[in-house]
Amino acid sequence: MDAIEAVELFEKGMSLLMSIKKYANAIILPVKHYRQSSVVTLDRAVEDYYSGVTGIGSLVTIEGLISPYVMSSRPRFDSDTILKMTSTKASPTWQASTMKIELGMMTFAGQYPIQTIPPIEIEGKLNYIYFLYPPDLSTFLLERLSGDELKPEIIDRTQKPLLVISHESLYSELNKIVKVTGALAKADADIVDELSNNFTHAQREILSNSIKPFGEGRTSLCLDLRKNHKLEKYNDQKTIPATIYLESHFENILQIPNYQKFAGASLPRAFYGLHWSSMAADGLFWGLSATDTAVCTSDYESYGFFMDVEINSNDKFTHQLELLHGFVGEFRKTIQNRAREEYRIEIKHKIDFIFDFNRAKLFHPEGVMVSKKVEQILRNNSHLQSGVEWIRGDNRIF
Repeated sequence: MDAIEAVELFEKGMSLLMSIKKYANAIILPVKHYRQSSVVTLDRAVEDYYSGVTGIGSLVTIEGLISPYVMSSRPRFDSDTILKMTSTKASPTWQASTMKIELGMMTFAGQYPIQTIPPIEIEGKLNYIYFLYPPDLSTFLLERLSGDELKPEIIDRTQKPLLVISHESLYSELNKIVKVTGALAKADADIVDELSNNFTHAQREILSNSIKPFGEGRTSLCLDLRKNHKLEKYNDQKTIPATIYLESHFENILQIPNYQKFAGASLPRAFYGLHWSSMAADGLFWGLSATDTAVCTSDYESYGFFMDVEINSNDKFTHQLELLHGFVGEFRKTIQNRAREEYRIEIKHKIDFIFDFNRAKLFHPEGVMVSKKVEQILRNNSHLQSGVEWIRGDNRIF
């Protein structure tokens, strides 16, 4: 991969985060507030706003599920399908020295994993970004293969949120059904146009309640809680399936002879002798590992790790996050130890992106985006510096 391709992939990885940051900075605070007395659904609030029934600056009360998570397309590791090993069986053949190996594999729908957005400082104040969904949201997973449709076209209406901005951390209310009162605000039209031109098809679909670049009249919407807001929680029992992710790379791993086999054999619970399987259309190779973590790569230097979880089920989520942590840690240690012992090569493992940047140091003491690769990109692309510094951040809870 040349330097230009590396920068393009890095920028694509940051695109959703940086777009929402720029969008938040472009939100125009409503001056006048007109109260709408009745509680409305999110679908109705969005429809009435874009049709002009409800004015900009109106204070509205919306029933919905508020969350820190939004589905995020991961351009480097996006796939319509995921391959997972489901079973293995070894049995002797008629030749005493040989074994018959049977390997079971299944194809699953590729997912857009969830993502949080770090707090954004605007005019000296922290601004927290949340997402309001219809109360009938039941999953962040795409529940079928795309087939003849494009993958973004099977995103369900309940998975398309309204962006919410607040000066207050709403930590205790998140992933719960609430009634929330705030002002309907818009973003600067020039910024909306700029972001829309850079969005992928998936990003436009996921954020279509907040950004409508091809509509007539109003093209953006945000629920602004920074001046007048009220939030009433009345249901905290909603469990939501989702996929979380981590993206990382190994420095110096390509110096290892036959690095594809070396990396595959280092996978936790790797299948002996056969390590990777590919759906050639997307160029990704999926690791044959009998675990709950799906791992893929396109170049055997950078890897995406994906884990299905249950949000709002604390015991399950904790266990699932521990499994992802254990898988990544074991993979890293095995690669580093074998490289040192077998080839006298020192390999460094670095995190590039993660579903929740508050948790980055859980997986690596240096956090995220601290590597030779990132520093090289920044030396030649100074426009990315402020964004990287923001994403690295510190460990705020939001």
